[in-house]
Amino acid sequence: GRLSAVAAPVLHVYYRGASSSSNLEMMKLGLMLLLAALTLAAGFVVPPQRLNPARRSRERGAPTLVMMGRRAAKIAARKGKQDALKAKAYARIGKMIVVAVKQGGDDPETNRALQQVLLEAKGVGVPKDNVERAIKRAMSNDVADYKESVFEAYGKGGAAMLINVLSDNPNRAATQVKTAIKKGGITVASPGSVAFNFDRKGRLQVPGQLDEEELLDVAIGADVDDFEMELAQNDEGADVTIITTDPENMSALGAAVGEMDGIEAVTPSLV
Repeated sequence: GRLSAVAAPVLHVYYRGASSSSNLEMMKLGLMLLLAALTLAAGFVVPPQRLNPARRSRERGAPTLVMMGRRAAKIAARKGKQDALKAKAYARIGKMIVVAVKQGGDDPETNRALQQVLLEAKGVGVPKDNVERAIKRAMSNDVADYKESVFEAYGKGGAAMLINVLSDNPNRAATQVKTAIKKGGITVASPGSVAFNFDRKGRLQVPGQLDEEELLDVAIGADVDDFEMELAQNDEGADVTIITTDPENMSALGAAVGEMDGIEAVTPSLV
């Protein structure tokens, strides 16, 4: 670059001011200088950088790895929440099994309360071993009896609230519930002042959308003629069918719905 640009004018000046015999020598010298300049300039050409294939792969994969890391973190967080909810549901059903067995025995054929709890356990996917252990624990005299307590309150805006608590220590549960109510800015209501606004109902949740006519035929076959059906979505955005009926009909209707084609699980609850 720079040397070739300098060599050309030097060659031109010496060529014009020299004799003819010297011109040839000067031309040779100029050509040699030009050749040297071109050779030197070629030596300064930087070849394209070649990255190590492994390094290039790592550099190209960096954004993907970051995105995969964030996605894995979100999946892990969601799974952690789901596992926590499952653990709470399993513990609650275990207590309900203890209550049902202590009140009516361990035979679901003669104990309707236990039959309903077992149906709910199946709906939420409680392992069979957990259910069997809960029944055995309930038959033991060393296990305390769980009792249900109902608290009435008014929330913000005058919203009526019924709070159901299942505990082996009702006094302790009452203290904890009242403390939580005061911290939340909720007003404790006198017994009976709120409960009359509510009707106890049995609730069945079924994955997917059921056909109303088909459900009606199944309900009539189970001797249930009073129910309401609602199409909704669960917390994960999946379609579900909510069936509401009287508590005494929940067990029979739930068993009949569970035998319908394509029904994998029926989740009952009292509301």
